[in-house]
Formats: sequence, C-alpha cells, structure tokens
Amino acid sequence: GGELIIGRITISAPSQPLQNVVVDDMLPACLEIENPRLESRAKLQWLPESTIQPEYLDIRDDRLLLFFNLPAGKTFDYYYSLRVTGAGRFTLPPVSAECMYDPTIKSVSGGGWAVAK
Repeated sequence: GGELIIGRITISAPSQPLQNVVVDDMLPACLEIENPRLESRAKLQWLPESTIQPEYLDIRDDRLLLFFNLPAGKTFDYYYSLRVTGAGRFTLPPVSAECMYDPTIKSVSGGGWAVAK
C-alpha cells in the first residue's frame, strides 16, 4: 500500500452535554481507512492517544462514522490511520456532526483539497 497518514477529529459540546452525536468524516477518493480492529495495522509510537472513544464505529469505503455521547465543556481528539491509495488532487469534504434525534444541533467544519503523490 501507499503512505500512512493520520486523521484527527476534534469535537466538543461547549454548553450542554450532547447525546447520540454522529460524526461523518467523508474521505477523498485517494484515501482508505486502516481498520483499527486489525492487530496487523501499523503501530505509531509517537501518535497521541485519542482522548475519547466512540460508543460505536462504522468504517465504510468512503467515510468514517463515529457515534458519541459528549459531556459539556470539554474538547476531545480522535485519531485514526489512513492509507494513500492514489495520486492526484482530490476534494476533501468537510466533517459533519449532528445529534441524531435533534437535527437542530449540527456542525460542519473543514474541507478543501487533498493532494496525494
């Protein structure tokens, strides 16, 4: 496979705890997720530990879905490994998050371009 890179998602619930939050991180076509459940995946000693673990994790071909209950007033980082699978310039979709049962609470952040060599 190609080069291994690290993705980081930062998430917080500033003023009130949030239940049933789903984070949708769509990937550009040049990346695939390294399955964290596999023992054979590369171990990166320098990588900080994620400060939150999802209640549930769904790895798909084109995205990572994370499901959380978030306490108020704290910021968390979730790290995961990706593998570069193709060269070129690709659209990097924004990461979105929303409360599954309250669609008035949502966030969309980031996005841009990814260049893979």
